[in-house]
Amino acid sequence: MEGAFSTPFFHTAMVILEITSDKKDTVLVSTDQGSFRINKDVCASKRLRSGMELEEEQWLRIVAESDKKEAFLKGLQYVSRKKCSVRELCELLARKGFCEEAIESAASKLAQYGYVDDREYARSYMASSAGKGRLRTSFELSRKGISPELIEEFSKSPEKELGECLAAAERFLKGSAPQDAKAKQRLYRHLCYRGFDRETISQVLAALKGEGTEEI
Repeated sequence: MEGAFSTPFFHTAMVILEITSDKKDTVLVSTDQGSFRINKDVCASKRLRSGMELEEEQWLRIVAESDKKEAFLKGLQYVSRKKCSVRELCELLARKGFCEEAIESAASKLAQYGYVDDREYARSYMASSAGKGRLRTSFELSRKGISPELIEEFSKSPEKELGECLAAAERFLKGSAPQDAKAKQRLYRHLCYRGFDRETISQVLAALKGEGTEEI
């Protein structure tokens, strides 16, 4: 049996021999030229039945519609479990073997229904990113396909960034100030890993020591 969503190439009419239940959302269409999985709703809407003859063009349209339906259902299943960006959704569907046309159709519908929304994703991500600096949040959102404009819109203010950097430093130090150059270097590396920039880190080090900005 060929894989799900396989498309036969034939020059004569393909004859459906049998249609049987397969998975939850699909049926197995057995023909004189192979067996293929088709979405149940598409099968019903096209009134596929045993003995029916299909030309290649007819079959290609049925397969394309079935692929779009299955991609939508797989995407819906995914976004119902976790928030994701449009890029993450498309990458998931690509890994599942869906074609570009089916992926674009599914992503468009899910966005239209509000299941994926890069703007809301960026807002929610930033709201839950306490302790992460601007460099790290920007990098992570960019990897998820969020536009630079949305990243900038929801980025933290310099004041909030400084406050979160100071809080991260205090948690790392557990109430004590860095006593020597090695301690300051360890703190500096930790804050860099959290995604804070050099200027913000320098301000925090100065605040902890009660001094002016100093270099590491």
